[in-house]
Amino acid sequence: MGAVDLLVVTGDDEFQDVWTAKTGSLKRWEWKQVSADGATYKGCKWISDPPDEAIPGVDMGTLIHRDEVAVRLWP
Repeated sequence: MGAVDLLVVTGDDEFQDVWTAKTGSLKRWEWKQVSADGATYKGCKWISDPPDEAIPGVDMGTLIHRDEVAVRLWP
């Protein structure tokens, strides 16, 4: 299992990440409600180069775009 994004959704499309100070609108993620408890969205993750490939002082890596699935946990 990979990393989990845990978001608190407030209102129709605003969110706050519970682990970081990230907040924003779900609209830019192409959020689509597919059921009462589920949604899909376009995710974007930064994957840093492994330490043995990294150049000191330079943040190199790859930006990955992928389809994600969201599950409503409460209420």
